[in-house]
Amino acid sequence: MIGLTLTIIILLFTFNVANAENATVKAIKKNCAEKWETDYRMQKYCQKKQYEAADKINSLAKKYPDGTEESNIIYRCGEKWRWGDTFNFTMVLYCSKKQIEAYHQVK
Repeated sequence: MIGLTLTIIILLFTFNVANAENATVKAIKKNCAEKWETDYRMQKYCQKKQYEAADKINSLAKKYPDGTEESNIIYRCGEKWRWGDTFNFTMVLYCSKKQIEAYHQVK
């Protein structure tokens, strides 16, 4: 079940899948607009940071095979940082990097 859900999350992170891209882009725009209402400069910055983080998460997720603790960490961070119809990609990335780093230090 975790593998299937992680695959779905990765698909949302992958900007090469047209439907996922369209839904994710719309959700990011909506979330940033709600957060920064009339501050359009911050909306633009928010969107940029979310797209960059989504791309980095996609690269990070590709490094770890399904079922590894690292892939499970990415999944859990994704679940923790849901943001409306999508994810707060900047926080998922931060959470994933910090948790994976800590996991490697304690294992």
